[in-house]
Amino acid sequence: MSTVSSASAYSMFSGLGKYKMRAILYIALSWTVIDTIVALLLRVGDLKPLKFYIVRESAVFVISCFIGYLFVFALKNVFRRQSPFINFIFKSAILVLAAFTINFLIHFLDNIVLNGKELEEAVQLSFKDMLQTKALIRKI
Repeated sequence: MSTVSSASAYSMFSGLGKYKMRAILYIALSWTVIDTIVALLLRVGDLKPLKFYIVRESAVFVISCFIGYLFVFALKNVFRRQSPFINFIFKSAILVLAAFTINFLIHFLDNIVLNGKELEEAVQLSFKDMLQTKALIRKI
């Protein structure tokens, strides 16, 4: 008869917690894979170095984990008492805001890591890139 150690008997997450963490990882991985495919398809003639894609997808994955956490844990019950339409509008607005944030961070990291810009110049260039409406609509 084997005995279970106290460390393995009390896991950090309950069964439901593990399910929710898996859901967050699936959300983050899905968004990262979709972004990778879109980034490669949009830049067919303008291939960037591998470092660009590693930085980009790392940023997308981390932000996607955060957004997944918001939707799975934090915002699950926030809009529950509202009508489904209001719930949809608020959560859609959060996703659009997340898309703008991801876009800004990708441009920011691109300017710092690949182009070697200083912090202040990287922020200015990132905002300038975000204000280009046609490019922004194409990316989102």
